[in-house]
Amino acid sequence: MIFIGVLAFTVIVANCAAEPWQAKASIDVDGTGLTQALLPAELLMGNNNGSYDLILNGPDNNPRAFELFMKNRSDSKQFILKPGNIQLNQAGGFVWDADLPGTLVDEIRIEMGDHNYMGRVDVMVQTETGWQTVAQNQAIYRTPEAANASINIEQGMYKKIRLVFTGFDKAYKQKIVPIRRVTALHRGKDEQYAQMQIVMTDRMQVSRDEDFTELKMVLPGKGIRIKQIRITTNSRFKGSWELGHELIRNNRVRFIPEQSGRVSGVTGDGRMISMAVNKVWNMNCLILRLRPDSGFLGPIDQAIVVLHQPKILFSADMPGRYTALAGTGRHTRLKQFAGISGQAMVRHLDFGPPEVKIWYNSQSLLEKFKIKGGPFDENGDYRWKSPVTIDKIGYYRLIFNMETSLAKAGASVRLVKDNEQIPFFWGRQTYTSHELAAQTEYDRDENATSWEVSLPVKSGAWQTLVLTGSGIFSRTVHCYREKSGKTGWEKVMTRHWSHAEQGVTQLEIDSPGRFMNGRRLKISIDHGDNQPIEISKIEAGFMAPSICFLAYEPGNYFLFGGNEAEGPPSYDLTLIQDRLMASLPEDIEMAAADVVNASKWEQLIERLFQGKGLGLYAVLAVVTLILIGVIVRLFPKAGVRGPQN
Repeated sequence: MIFIGVLAFTVIVANCAAEPWQAKASIDVDGTGLTQALLPAELLMGNNNGSYDLILNGPDNNPRAFELFMKNRSDSKQFILKPGNIQLNQAGGFVWDADLPGTLVDEIRIEMGDHNYMGRVDVMVQTETGWQTVAQNQAIYRTPEAANASINIEQGMYKKIRLVFTGFDKAYKQKIVPIRRVTALHRGKDEQYAQMQIVMTDRMQVSRDEDFTELKMVLPGKGIRIKQIRITTNSRFKGSWELGHELIRNNRVRFIPEQSGRVSGVTGDGRMISMAVNKVWNMNCLILRLRPDSGFLGPIDQAIVVLHQPKILFSADMPGRYTALAGTGRHTRLKQFAGISGQAMVRHLDFGPPEVKIWYNSQSLLEKFKIKGGPFDENGDYRWKSPVTIDKIGYYRLIFNMETSLAKAGASVRLVKDNEQIPFFWGRQTYTSHELAAQTEYDRDENATSWEVSLPVKSGAWQTLVLTGSGIFSRTVHCYREKSGKTGWEKVMTRHWSHAEQGVTQLEIDSPGRFMNGRRLKISIDHGDNQPIEISKIEAGFMAPSICFLAYEPGNYFLFGGNEAEGPPSYDLTLIQDRLMASLPEDIEMAAADVVNASKWEQLIERLFQGKGLGLYAVLAVVTLILIGVIVRLFPKAGVRGPQN
């Protein structure tokens, strides 16, 4: 009866046993009475209006009333004191004494009987060792109805209290002023939030853009109260951060910022980045962008989300298994405090491991949202195709290969299976690095080292050139591009590279397209009077586009491209974007593309120029012979004279 009278119930629905669900967890209760447990984060399915999709079924599979709240409220206690002794003192004021109850006290409130009185009061308490002053010169201030004072003192269990009053007005000298009420209080502290740390390292994808590193994390629930995010990097971080979510707009994923901040100082070893959020996150998807001032951020070692975990309270009317289900369409409110007293007898138990349905395994999703693509004609004007082999149904991100990315040939593509288009949207571009082969040459007389680097693809779309070395040094790096006709090298860029401690260091050269649009480049370092340094690795980076799609069945898919006349596709995936954004796609790499619709001359050139370059010489020989024949025909034949006058 106590529970029914005090606890605010959620609405009890009729038989919910047959309701669909997306996540559930059970708790075993071996008795009856009030039962409380922390709700697993996987069962949080919040809405923008503050309600949560949750029901509780009892052992008989019928719904039970429950309450969802964040923490229990501790009751404050107060006692009105009865004066034991009131007398004037030699300082012109008066003293007021009273006994204190045998309980903790941390605040004294005074209400004067004369609302015109202004003065100050000192507070003394009696302990086992005697009298001691716990507050001095506390002002008594006027209000429309009375003169009051509210005084915080050090929390303790005291025997007596003594208030020493001193008036500011001469009219109150050597006069006892009436006191309406003195109250001793113990302000009970509310229960702390239940905190939970979720390690997101295995629930996130890391991608790198030109000036920031992006972490996409998928939270286990929706409507989670995030207190803090902690990121541990492999190197010190100082810079700005941005927190947000993503949406699909115009067939592309877009970043929507929600919160931002800055790490301006380096504490400890500088590897821990702590960001205060204190926000209810109404999406499963959480995007964190880190922009280091130095332009370089090492690998992410760990990501942790600290959240405030809600609690569920219900009255077990029979022993057995109680099951909480999320995703049935029945909603309840999440309250700040429980509706019962913190002194009530409550059993504390734990839920078992939650069970979560994988949404894209539902075959009805395709029929329900009708997101199947239109027909596709393989005999169209698409010039190349790349096979995509899918072993199981799921949600995938296809990352374009180096050749397609650097040639910028992925704008007009179609994903096809069995002559039908597979809808997709453009994911984020991913920074990808490729290690380059280099020949090293050391000039002992000049004490200089040069590296001739071979490039796998001739393109001006390379984003970065990264040199890796080690040790303590300070050098100038010169970058050269090859002159036309292979007649020598032309210096195009100079960068300073220094490192003040032992260990590995990197020099990242941005926008190197000016000298990487050929087949080779050259790097040189003059060591001066110092010991030569070695470059252990040379890498080039580029931005690889990607597409995200749902594969409802395994099999052979194909990515078609090269038909600029068609333009980019437009699919309506907004109906399921919440579910798409709430999942991490599985990354797959694009295979090499095959030419499927080239002209006869292009096919001949393609065949001739494959291999080790013999086709090039054959073509040049044929062209040379043709040109010689043309030139010979232009000269007049021997023995033939022109007209004579």
